[in-house]
Amino acid sequence: MPLHHESLLVLSETRPLIEARGREVVVRAFQILFIRRPETRFIVRPDVSHPELVLSLLDQTLASISSPDDLMAMFSRVAEAHVNARVQVEWMDGFCDAFVMSMEELLGTSATPRMLAAWRELMRFVVRELAERQEFLYREQRSYLRKAQLGFLVS
Repeated sequence: MPLHHESLLVLSETRPLIEARGREVVVRAFQILFIRRPETRFIVRPDVSHPELVLSLLDQTLASISSPDDLMAMFSRVAEAHVNARVQVEWMDGFCDAFVMSMEELLGTSATPRMLAAWRELMRFVVRELAERQEFLYREQRSYLRKAQLGFLVS
């Protein structure tokens, strides 16, 4: 199991709170990320659909947590979109931290240490899985470009 059993219980208990305030939490997390990593503000537009995409990814991760094949397929699709948009792996780590900070800030006393730890664990899991796939795709791109430069690719 990719997440601790205790974390899964806490995530299940606190999911309604995130569903109710999730968009606000994600938008604030991006604002924090933009302050800490200004170069990211040219990639992500949190005023459009990105918050919904992040929340959907977290929701689908929780729904598919016991199905590794479904998780792998989902993370592969997201990683491909990230690579196409030139999202850097280190930005996702920054977003993970910003997400938890945003929860703490916006949810106040509702954001207990147990809750924050569980959501941090989920975010770290998602980031780790996406990072792995993105790094693979970036390596593939670099290999393809090297081969093209050396003339090994034929039209």
